[in-house]
Amino acid sequence: MATSRGYKLHRWNSGTPARSDPYPAGDCHRAGPGGHTGGVTNASDPATGTATPSRRRRIQPHHVVYVLLLVVVVVCVGVLVKKSQGNGVNLDDGNIEALMPPPGSKIVHQDEIGIDLAPGFEALLTLNGVPIPEDELLIVPQLNLVTFKEGAGKETVLLQGQQNCLTATYWRSATGPNQSTTRTWCFSVY
Repeated sequence: MATSRGYKLHRWNSGTPARSDPYPAGDCHRAGPGGHTGGVTNASDPATGTATPSRRRRIQPHHVVYVLLLVVVVVCVGVLVKKSQGNGVNLDDGNIEALMPPPGSKIVHQDEIGIDLAPGFEALLTLNGVPIPEDELLIVPQLNLVTFKEGAGKETVLLQGQQNCLTATYWRSATGPNQSTTRTWCFSVY
């Protein structure tokens, strides 16, 4: 072998410098013809036929964050679905579609209170044991909806900072108020 400018030259290829091979023969990093590494897999040891251990992947911190966020979203969706079903599920065998506000709620003075009934029902409301005058109620017969909203010029007022209880006396339109049923629920005003 001859040297030229610090390179060892092989006799059969005098123009190409010799280099030490960083990858030993048979290593998967050594590229064959066309730059391919061949059919190197980590599935099994050809001599024994047993699987070779693979490196375990580390759990990255951002994967943990993604899983926690997914859990939070699933829990929130479950709570919202349960809350939305809780107000109108089987109230008096379906005669009541919704109580406004739902029992135990906290509302502001500007919120409407009342009852949404099934078709063919009518109602009147009593707040804290005092009947609400019919001219202060908003009655929508097409929707079977009876509501009250506190405002100027109205006798009926909500008790601020205290529990308020609303009683709906309702009946089938065909039978009239002589055969009525009552439903009472309470809420807070802040």
